[in-house]
This record gives sequence, C-alpha cells and structure tokens, in this order.
Amino acid sequence: MNESEFESSLRRFTPVKPSPDLAQGIATSLERSVSVPGSASRRASAEPASSLLWVWLDRLLWSTLGATAAVAVTLTVVRPAPVSTPVPAPTAEPTFTVTQHAPPPVAPAASDFQKVLTSNETLDWKDEGIHFDSTGQPVLKLRRTAVEHQAWADIQNAGVVQVEVPRQEVMYVPVPLH
Repeated sequence: MNESEFESSLRRFTPVKPSPDLAQGIATSLERSVSVPGSASRRASAEPASSLLWVWLDRLLWSTLGATAAVAVTLTVVRPAPVSTPVPAPTAEPTFTVTQHAPPPVAPAASDFQKVLTSNETLDWKDEGIHFDSTGQPVLKLRRTAVEHQAWADIQNAGVVQVEVPRQEVMYVPVPLH
C-alpha cells in the first residue's frame, strides 16, 4: 500500500458526533467565557506589563550568567605561570631555586560596586531531638538550612554580580528541667 492509497482509505473515515453531554458542557463553558467580557479585557491589559517585566528580568538573569561565566573563564585561563630563576651557589653547598610569582591581577576598586541586594532565605528547619552537652545538661539540637543572596551592581560597566552562599547552622537550645 503506497501513500496515496493509505490517504484515500483514511478519507473514508468520518468523525463521530459528540455526545449531547459533551456538547452541552462545551456550550456552557463558551457562554461563561463570553458572559464575562470585562475580566478578559482586564487580563489582556495586565499581560503586557507583566510580560515586559519578565522580559527584562530574563535578560538581566542571562546577562548575569554570561558575566559570571566570563569571570570564571578569565580567572582559570589567565593565570601567569611562575617564573623560576636558578641562583648560583658554591659547589660545597646545595643549589637552591628561587621561584618568583607575578603579582596578582588588580581587582577593581571596591567603590565601583554598589551593594543592591542582601537577603537570607531559610529552606528547612530540622528538629534533631534532645542531646546532652559536655556538662550533662539537656539541649535541643536544631539544624537550619538557608541560602544567603547578595548582589552588587557595577555602575560604570552596567553589570551585576550575584552570589549565593548556602549555609547550614546547628543550634543548641537549653531545655529547662522541672
């Protein structure tokens, strides 16, 4: 069977008429959507503003990712090799090799960056039960998992540096004895 014969056999099939319940449900749904024209116009007017915000945030996040990748590549690739200079010594004493390293690259001045965000997001708290400290006093052990977010803006180059630091803290809370 070739394609044209297959297509002609498919054309013989006709769709089945939907059940009356399905047709009634579709009609009811269409009536509800048509009967509330004000909400649709409000949704349509609010959508461009939110999409503009999402476009801006999306571009900001991608450019931040690109800047972070560029900094990471620069730091790994552009490391000067150490320079070894042999120092001649008398034959009676051992020979020493002096290694000189090039000075580290100068980072931009701290005044070029402005801190724009500092936040601390708690992800999880775990109650690990009652424990006893070194003096035998009961304490409640709590474990907190969090992420600290920081962001700096480089005003001269219009860049943003974002840092996320995961944290896990263990706290011992004294338990009073009665």
